[in-house]
Amino acid sequence: KNYFELQESKSILESDKKFGLKPKLHVNQLNNFGALQLAVDYKAISVDHLECISDIEIQYLHNKPTIATLLPACSFFIKIPYAPARYMIDSGLAISLASDFNPGSSPTSNMAFVSSLACIYQSMTPIEAFNASTINSAYALELSSDIGSISIGTMPPAKPQIHNQQVPASNEEVPPPPAPTNK
Repeated sequence: KNYFELQESKSILESDKKFGLKPKLHVNQLNNFGALQLAVDYKAISVDHLECISDIEIQYLHNKPTIATLLPACSFFIKIPYAPARYMIDSGLAISLASDFNPGSSPTSNMAFVSSLACIYQSMTPIEAFNASTINSAYALELSSDIGSISIGTMPPAKPQIHNQQVPASNEEVPPPPAPTNK
């Protein structure tokens, strides 16, 4: 609402369908006007945000292939309520976590930070946050058969990235630490 009206969203989804595109929609962040049901009806891979989700919508997501993707860093940075992760999980809904990395509402790509926010502010357990950040997030990208878990047949994780710099592959590549100072 105030960005795309429901009919405009439907028109975009119809165009996507003609070209075989699979939708992923950001819905229910600042208000709730029926976009979640529209997204699910158009077989969206995921519905992201969900800070303003209703009980009826949570039930509507059950047994649907669309996964709920929560973006707690947005809530943190723009100071809005968090999506009800604990309630969603307790109702039996699978969720994924993502950063929604962008300069306007979530200026972080740090998934450790995102997982910490989910544990602190959304009452997720560390293992729930880990699963939501790995295998469930891979599902939200339609990649869960290839990545997102440590199991036979899946690809190994890529080298971790820290602040856009590759982590050295061995200790030989690691520079010596700076000398300690008393200042």
